[in-house]
Amino acid sequence: MRLTITITNSSSATHTAVFPGSVETLYVNAVALSTAGDTAWASPGWVTLPAASMTFAPGGNHSVPMQWALIDRQGTPVAPGTYRLKAWLPTISSGGYGPDEILHSPETPIIVVTR
Repeated sequence: MRLTITITNSSSATHTAVFPGSVETLYVNAVALSTAGDTAWASPGWVTLPAASMTFAPGGNHSVPMQWALIDRQGTPVAPGTYRLKAWLPTISSGGYGPDEILHSPETPIIVVTR
């Protein structure tokens, strides 16, 4: 499944997203949560953006194309139901790790039906 998710700076200050380490690309971290709140799927580096950093003005946002194959962390197709997808970018203030409550997407509901 392909979708576009919007990452927003929810603070009143400018923030720069970074990827920790020597890789010259920026990774978006994402999780899909079940209705019970369990992590059905998680993937650091779900999509790679062509930048080592990205600056967000206060309230600013960037749209990010994403894809989820509707499989769980063991590679098995997920059960029908509603999942909540959320994504974030690591920032300098978070030490490059997350989940970051500054640069993040709203939770997006994904409804999976029987194939």
